[in-house]
Amino acid sequence: MTSLHRFLSEDRTNKSKKRDALLDYQRTATAYFNSAETFVGDSELLGARESKHWAQGFAEDCFAILESIPQHLELLRTEFKNFGLNDLSSIEPTPTAYANMQRMVCLYLTPDKKEALYNKFKDNQLPVYGFEQKAKNFIMVDKILAFFFGAIFLTAILVIALFVPSPTDFQYNVFRTTLALAGAGIGAVIPGFMEIRFQKWLRAGGALAVFAVLYFFSPANLVVQAAVS
Repeated sequence: MTSLHRFLSEDRTNKSKKRDALLDYQRTATAYFNSAETFVGDSELLGARESKHWAQGFAEDCFAILESIPQHLELLRTEFKNFGLNDLSSIEPTPTAYANMQRMVCLYLTPDKKEALYNKFKDNQLPVYGFEQKAKNFIMVDKILAFFFGAIFLTAILVIALFVPSPTDFQYNVFRTTLALAGAGIGAVIPGFMEIRFQKWLRAGGALAVFAVLYFFSPANLVVQAAVS
């Protein structure tokens, strides 16, 4: 808002300062819209959308941001032409721009709000990719392989446990390591975020955190001890 206020308050008779203020506003606004778009993706990775109240509120914020974009682009287009900057490619958004925020609106807001915003973008020749294309649930090949690896070895451990109810120390260490690796493989495809800290030399998140818990601790034993105490 500061850069916009500076541009609007700048005297038009000083074209050099007015143009600099316009370019500064363009850079600031672009950074703002990009940060909001990036935050949508980050919120998915951090599991923030598991809270429906948070997701609903953030979708409403996305709606407000998107609603300001047509007016923002119209201002830039008009002012660039006023300064004789006829090459508008530097200010026009890419075909998939704002897609994350648009999908948030489609997911959490009412159809009439989505439709009104969609038409507003179409009328102003702005990208509507996020309105028209739903997000695809991509799972990387390495995660699929890790999951199958984990499932196979976890099944093997369960079967072996039936035939070796009292393993030796060596067998126990092998089982523990295999179980930790299998659990990490399965944990790699489970959404959400997990972080643990062990003493002062280990800080782990995600699949590595699952491995650390299963390797350094015995979750079942901890539950039994808690019940006894």
